[in-house]
Amino acid sequence: MKDYKIAVRILDAKFTKIRKILPFMEKPTKGWIRAIRNSLGMSTTFLAKQLGISPIRVLAIENSEACLELKLSTLNRVAQALNCRFVYILIPEQNFEEMLEIRAEEIAKTILARTKRTMALEGQECSEEENEKQFKILKQELLQSSPKKLWR
Repeated sequence: MKDYKIAVRILDAKFTKIRKILPFMEKPTKGWIRAIRNSLGMSTTFLAKQLGISPIRVLAIENSEACLELKLSTLNRVAQALNCRFVYILIPEQNFEEMLEIRAEEIAKTILARTKRTMALEGQECSEEENEKQFKILKQELLQSSPKKLWR
């Protein structure tokens, strides 16, 4: 098995576990910083002192986080001040094997559509059964090759 296939399987297994807890990870309406600070009963003044900034800046940071406009480095700094761990993750909507298969199907369909047009112009059309057979073969060839070829 090629290295990328092993990596795909490992990542897919991790994301399968993560997707199970996603419903519990929804960002609070006013953001995580404010939710954590309020849960701890911590004032903006105290957090501001921890960060070496003004309380007004803390409120601005909280608002920026709620609007998804906060720099990751700032979010990391605030997390440390709140005695939290900052975790950054992108979670794919579907597993990678599915994504690669869908992409291979798209490319195979495009290639075969061009081939079908050319063969029709030459009066050499294939049956639907033969087209389906060729589609499956091409898709498998694409999946067996380097995944880089799928994104050119």
